[in-house]
Amino acid sequence: FLFTTWQKGRDLLAAEVGKTAFPLDAFVQDLEQHEVTRAPGTAVFLNSSPNGTPIGLLHNLKLNHVVHQRNVVVTVLTEEVPYVARSDRLEVQPLGGGFVRVILRYGFMEDPDVPAALAGDRDLDIDPAKVAFILSDNTLLPTTGSNMGLWRKRLFAFLSRNALRPTRFFRLPVNRVIEIGTQVQM
Repeated sequence: FLFTTWQKGRDLLAAEVGKTAFPLDAFVQDLEQHEVTRAPGTAVFLNSSPNGTPIGLLHNLKLNHVVHQRNVVVTVLTEEVPYVARSDRLEVQPLGGGFVRVILRYGFMEDPDVPAALAGDRDLDIDPAKVAFILSDNTLLPTTGSNMGLWRKRLFAFLSRNALRPTRFFRLPVNRVIEIGTQVQM
């Protein structure tokens, strides 16, 4: 019951976040056409979708009116195999305008280590001790409606609050992480 609540809640949350998702390619193209202040250094944004613009990136631009000189959007995918070969782990896609999309693949028996994977690629040239890891932190607000009962949404919100934090799960250096929060009604 808890597993199905977790899975259904994750699907519902992804659908809610997906409603306002902006394609990353379109965001980069739009950003190249407008003058925006660039902060020095590199920012690494973790995002659940390889094609969407991270909420943390959008809110950083909206609230602080700035993007970093170099922006790396990382999506971690768990494959349906126990282990992924090192040669298949990292996929790098330059997007232009100081943006790079990185897809990391891990098997379901592996523990993701994002800083180590990024530091291990010479082309990326990332020092985890010198970048800002910017994460989106969703606060869930259960509401009536949809095909999941309110009590079950509240249970999912409770499970989410008590789940392992992304900082620990992805082994991010805690002194290099910025979390930008949003509220999501579901």
